Amino acid sequence: VLIGMRGAGKTSIGSAYAEARGSSYVDLDCKFVEAHGQIRDFVQSQGWDAFRRLECQLLRETLRRKPKNAVISCGGGIVESAEARELLKEFGCGSKEHPVVFIRRPVKDIDRELEECDMRPDYGKPFAEVYAEREPLYIECSNLEYWVMKELETDKYDW
Repeated sequence: VLIGMRGAGKTSIGSAYAEARGSSYVDLDCKFVEAHGQIRDFVQSQGWDAFRRLECQLLRETLRRKPKNAVISCGGGIVESAEARELLKEFGCGSKEHPVVFIRRPVKDIDRELEECDMRPDYGKPFAEVYAEREPLYIECSNLEYWVMKELETDKYDW
């Protein structure tokens, strides 16, 4: 399971890693969009609380099925729900069989990438503030960390 801020590289890394291993790849944001439409539109019409409830439900269902060797990428704010944090900790902590990986990337790199994308819902506050609030939650829920220190060029990964 991959967790981390939007723009950290969860989707790029997760899909490339799954492909290289011959594993399935599950992107919870994509599953949400398939079931409920664009996240930005949903948040604008239903609010963040409704989104977080459904996001947590998707996580619970996905982890319950435990697709063998699957790489699962969560939305960046999954850790904002106490229930989702408990699910992640139960799944990963103390288990080498079920890693929960905090994908880390320098804030300035993420911020620069997010400036180029307007398809995601607005945080309603500065990105650095959101990151500072979430970072301890990511650490709490993960049993591994992976630092992305270069531009993401998934075709150059050597798994």
